[in-house]
Amino acid sequence: MRTGSYNSRNNVVCAGGMIRCLKESDYFSRTDTVLLRAALESPEEWNEKESVWGNIEVKFEELKCNPQSVIKKIGDGIGISFDNLLDHTIYNGEIAYQNIEKIIKPVYNPYEEFLSQFDKMHIAILSSEWQKKRGYPYIDIMDITRKDLQEMFLREFRFEKDILFGNQEEYLRYRQSRQRWLWRQLLALRFRVTMKE
Repeated sequence: MRTGSYNSRNNVVCAGGMIRCLKESDYFSRTDTVLLRAALESPEEWNEKESVWGNIEVKFEELKCNPQSVIKKIGDGIGISFDNLLDHTIYNGEIAYQNIEKIIKPVYNPYEEFLSQFDKMHIAILSSEWQKKRGYPYIDIMDITRKDLQEMFLREFRFEKDILFGNQEEYLRYRQSRQRWLWRQLLALRFRVTMKE
């Protein structure tokens, strides 16, 4: 069986990075919910049952903090020794094996320009299934009443204040679409969690 690796990352941080990329790509001029959905949808699950590849999951944070051990784990999983894996990888004229700690540095960006602490809590709720499965912080949606969820998600995300609406009517249309999408996401999540219990 062939083996492949895939990367997982805390969805709260991932959402911040996605918002930054979308802002750089001029998505803040769009007044539909594409920006909101792209930033907040949960990562797609890797379907191990249908995969012809063996899976090696690599947490982004582990790769950044312990690059040698993670790269060795990937190499072992695909049948290539760590030394051979980096033998031909060059960085600034030197073999990367000797410089790997310089190349891959620990990094953490909380993206506070786009996400408040309250926003991060929302994302932890929306992606709770994925976060829990991957060992990241999450908030159990069943600990929050439907009424409280609805009130919590009425509040705008920090990044939404930068969306360029042409007029009040456009803004109101966006708010209606936004609330429908968020409420569908929350109800579907509650349903899935209830079915697992």
